[in-house]
Amino acid sequence: MAPMPYVAEGSQTIALLLDTSLTIREIANFLKADEPDREQRHFYIHLMSHCLMIRDHTNRIKTSVKQKNELIVHILLRFESVVTNHVLEELSTCQVSSYSRLRALNLHWNKIQNENDKIKLEFARKCLNFGQSPDQHDELVECLEKWENDVIAQYPEDRSQWSKDDFVPQKESWSEPSYAVWGAAQSLFKALIDSKKCTCSPEHEISARLCLGTYRKSDPNKDDLDDDFDFDMFLSMKQAWQEVHVHTTKERVVQFALDDEVKHLQRRKQQSPRIPQMRVTSLCEPMEKIQKMASLRLEFKVEKGRLFKLRSERAKFPIDRTKSTVSLEQFIKEGSRFITEKTKRILAVLLSYAVLHLHGTPWLQPTWGSSSIMFFQTASSAIPLRPFIHTRLAQEGTDAITLELDHIEQHEEVSCDPNDFDADGFDLDGIDPDDLMLHHFPSLVTLAVMLMELYLATPFEILAKKYGIELLDGVENRTGFIDVDLVFQECKSEIPENSQFYYAIEKCLDPQTWEDEQGKKLDDQTLRATLYEEVIRPLETELNQAFSYISIDELDKKAQTLDFGNWGQTMQNQQTKDHFSCSDQEDAQGSRNELPTPQHSRYFSRYQVLPEARAWSELSAGAPRTAQRSEQRIFGEFDYKASKFFDDETVSEDHSPEACSNYSLWKRNFQAVYKKYIEAHLEQSSQSPVKIAVLDTGIDQTHPDMDARSEQIKGKYNCINEKFESVVNDYNGHGTFTAGLLLDYAPDAELYIIKIAENKPSNPEIIAKAINYAVTLKVDIISMSFGFPTCDIDGYDKVEAAIMNAYSKHVLLFAAASNSGANLDRAYPARDQNVICIHSTDANGNRSKFSPTAISNEINLATIGEAVESAWPVHLCDEATNPTFVKYKSGTSYATPIAAGIGAFLLQYARIHMPEKANMLKRQSKMKAVFRRIAEKSQGSKSRDEYHYVALSVVAGNLFGKGEDFINSTIGDLLKYN
Repeated sequence: MAPMPYVAEGSQTIALLLDTSLTIREIANFLKADEPDREQRHFYIHLMSHCLMIRDHTNRIKTSVKQKNELIVHILLRFESVVTNHVLEELSTCQVSSYSRLRALNLHWNKIQNENDKIKLEFARKCLNFGQSPDQHDELVECLEKWENDVIAQYPEDRSQWSKDDFVPQKESWSEPSYAVWGAAQSLFKALIDSKKCTCSPEHEISARLCLGTYRKSDPNKDDLDDDFDFDMFLSMKQAWQEVHVHTTKERVVQFALDDEVKHLQRRKQQSPRIPQMRVTSLCEPMEKIQKMASLRLEFKVEKGRLFKLRSERAKFPIDRTKSTVSLEQFIKEGSRFITEKTKRILAVLLSYAVLHLHGTPWLQPTWGSSSIMFFQTASSAIPLRPFIHTRLAQEGTDAITLELDHIEQHEEVSCDPNDFDADGFDLDGIDPDDLMLHHFPSLVTLAVMLMELYLATPFEILAKKYGIELLDGVENRTGFIDVDLVFQECKSEIPENSQFYYAIEKCLDPQTWEDEQGKKLDDQTLRATLYEEVIRPLETELNQAFSYISIDELDKKAQTLDFGNWGQTMQNQQTKDHFSCSDQEDAQGSRNELPTPQHSRYFSRYQVLPEARAWSELSAGAPRTAQRSEQRIFGEFDYKASKFFDDETVSEDHSPEACSNYSLWKRNFQAVYKKYIEAHLEQSSQSPVKIAVLDTGIDQTHPDMDARSEQIKGKYNCINEKFESVVNDYNGHGTFTAGLLLDYAPDAELYIIKIAENKPSNPEIIAKAINYAVTLKVDIISMSFGFPTCDIDGYDKVEAAIMNAYSKHVLLFAAASNSGANLDRAYPARDQNVICIHSTDANGNRSKFSPTAISNEINLATIGEAVESAWPVHLCDEATNPTFVKYKSGTSYATPIAAGIGAFLLQYARIHMPEKANMLKRQSKMKAVFRRIAEKSQGSKSRDEYHYVALSVVAGNLFGKGEDFINSTIGDLLKYN
């Protein structure tokens, strides 16, 4: 090969790191699919995960660090160390640079994408060397983990904590928004109103949801004399929501124009193709027609105040029409679980733009607020961070007072003169004059309320109650200026004064900001300019400072890629998709929402069960799949007596790489014990395997991990629908996750899947039935990751009887303590004296914040329940971003199956090494005594946070770090004297 010229490193190191991490991730995924060895596959899975995290961290810091940053250089050199010189032979024209092997790897991998698998496999094995031994694999993974930890330590998500030496300030270069959106939105509403009349009897009531956004031009440098705007929205009759895209054009006026402007307009006219269009006179007609073609969206155009229908196009926002939309109010009620630092800053900007663009239009009703900001759920169960404002298409005046929301009762209609309404749409006869005297723009008062709710992740009514401020009942009375200002004065100490949230709320509630020198309300043009400078721009600045990789000019597109229901996680790989739609890549591969055809054989098995799910919906009275239950799945029951799974707690916005790494280490420590005392002796043992029943939402048997261990799943029973008694498909994810943990920690046990729920645990009678059925199977252990806050509910006596029956048959029952923190005690059945209650800790034994307070004079058993990794149903995952179909989750729901797995290990140990005493360990008091002994690292050691933290390892301080004789003697004594 001829010598190649040297190329200077230049300023492309960050781009090179992004490309390389993507390439290695894709190659690892390719190698994993061809690898028969389980441990090797796990290594590839870990490598893929770390490559994904490296890309995320790099994207987060790339705009604010130097190209030759030490961390960037270090990880590039580490990646280059696994690339062999063979890669240079593949590209004889490759230029020499300081990272020539990495550049060649990326170039050639992209070049062979269309080649057959044999060529790709040969290239990957020849050009990459990850090491041959497990130790070498661990060394690489640990190196990547350390790099991630170093990045987090040096560049926290809160940029205010960055070192000045490492911070490269970025100039705020985003453009000022167009103020012409207001007129376009006004014209759109009027055109829709003019077109909604119909001859149908009764006349259709049509509701609309308009997408909120900055409506910045994607290309601010583009010459656009017309200020045309496109709006995304949904229209519905009888809550059947239909996607609609509307083009608006600015009204032309007669004027003299300069020659170049005339030529420009003529050129645009010549270049614009003539599009077939039809005047819409009755809006219900195209809506009824398009409902028969669910894959399409309506295309409208507003021109000269009239609405025209264009040729329909493929839907770009595939919502799940079987699931209820979710309001911002519901998210806020759930608190910090969803309102993360990223999501609240993005929403603050978008809601502020709603006032800028919609103030004084019928879109912004007097009762607008967090209850009227809606989010759609998608077919993949994601909830894109794409807010829509809900309103009813009605004439101004009488109908403009009401806001027709699914969960808000209708107000009585009154006859009013449209002239009785001010620019905000407020009925001047229905508002306290003191409020109008003190603030000219009630919509800004509402904005202040929502900014408080977002920042504090608390509903406004709760804040008012907290500070003893009584509010009148009704949505329209929650934003009276006097009350809102009082609440802010009380709670502002909880918001840092240097926060732009504090500044924006203060400005919204300052009447003088919105008055001219004579004390009169600002005119519309001055209002919008003032609103942008005093409220929106400060919030934009704070968003940009906290998350520099989020471009303000591209905020609308970026927000749509985030899953609000999953702590603002990115839904899709940004390398392949820049925004959430069914276009671009999906057009080439086929819509992901279409039913699979035979050529999609890899995916067919996981989709073919959906008709059965629909059948359950019709036949099962215990758990119908209605929109209401879908909403309860996300937000839980607010009824204090309702049962729930304890799976919805996180330590922070996201499980940190450190927490995930700590869990992996914790698990490896357990596996070392299992390998030493179980795997090494199984072939010589004739003892029967441990039997475990898991009561949950079922299991996804098409998941690769579940499929690989299908021989362990010995029985399946559907308690909620006996007509499909052997069908236990999981449409929630919770059951697959817990079953995966039991298979991880009891890899030689027999598993019996008993489905008790679709989304939330069924009534007590169903649970009692499931426990009794498990007893008839002669299982050794029952795992229950759910509970009720109280036992004072109908039918719970049957659960108690079932528990007593299981206890009398020496079946060990494990149950989750709950996730209520110090607000409630242990849940039921975990609180039952015949059940082993399991609390949650982190990987170091520290009590999880959500885990209940320890009960005095009791054994409070706990094990790891934070950043736990396990399988997630394939059909609920996006393979592009989650090719391994796993998730990290936290909760006592997940500490419980881990503890049950440890119990299975102890039973298996006793059957192999102490067979004469094994049956004694099936007694609850004996098992709890052994658990407590494992928690004691030395004689006389105290419990941590009053918890008995159970963790297994082969280190000297652990019971299983001793010799076998010592272990047998210790367990023997515990079985004898407890």
